[in-house]
Amino acid sequence: APHGTLTHGRLRWEGPADSLRSYAMAAEFAQLGLTAQDAFPGASGLTGRFDATQEGGELRIASANATLDLPRILPAPVALDTLDSLVQWERRDGRTTVRLERLAIANADVAGDVTGTYRTLASGPGEIDMVARAARGDARQIHRYLPRSIDPATRDWLRAALMGGAAAETRFTLAGNLAEFPFPNGKGGKLVLDTKAKGVTLAYADGWPPIDAIDANVRIEGTRLTVDAAGGRVHGVDIGRTRVEIADLALEHPLLQIGGEAAGPLAGFLRYLNGSPMA
Repeated sequence: APHGTLTHGRLRWEGPADSLRSYAMAAEFAQLGLTAQDAFPGASGLTGRFDATQEGGELRIASANATLDLPRILPAPVALDTLDSLVQWERRDGRTTVRLERLAIANADVAGDVTGTYRTLASGPGEIDMVARAARGDARQIHRYLPRSIDPATRDWLRAALMGGAAAETRFTLAGNLAEFPFPNGKGGKLVLDTKAKGVTLAYADGWPPIDAIDANVRIEGTRLTVDAAGGRVHGVDIGRTRVEIADLALEHPLLQIGGEAAGPLAGFLRYLNGSPMA
């Protein structure tokens, strides 16, 4: 049930309580908590105002130290230092459309904004059209902010592989019928993540030594992952321009391909080989 403090509230309805023909409500609120339900977001620690009728409504938020729960988008609630948002929704012919006109967030992991639309369909998980941007981010936490509909193998690889570093100029686009997700080869929709990584430590595969000090452009498109690195370092060996690619993250045993240049003392190469599955 909702909890918090409401002020300047008003409520109007027509019909018996168990079968309302229409209703309209509005209020300002502080430290409001809402439980996520169906396509509607949940949260705690919210300050703002709302207007709602049986046909739809609007929610405006400007809060500090809040928690946001978007069950159709993110896999778990996210604690935020600041949150500024405008959400609108409407119900028509038994379907619901939720519009994220503005969602600006900041915490220790990330600072960015999201806009987009989610629609329920007659069957299936619905369709989405959203764009998320981040000016800064902790590379280790990227997996927490990817939509829950993203392929679990992609999320698990990012959680394990990104051991340190920062992400900047991140842009994530997700559009299409979620029943077709993850849109392999662009069929049925679009899933693209682009980010610029700085000083990243990448444990790209089990058993292989991680690469440190990576500056790279990272892209996930559908089920394909590419990392174009300008440089890095492993066991004292300097790595030049390098490309890391996984053509299909959804495979049970995805194939990792690495191509690039390296220069350094022989001892460094030997340590690399000794620390790899080739030893």
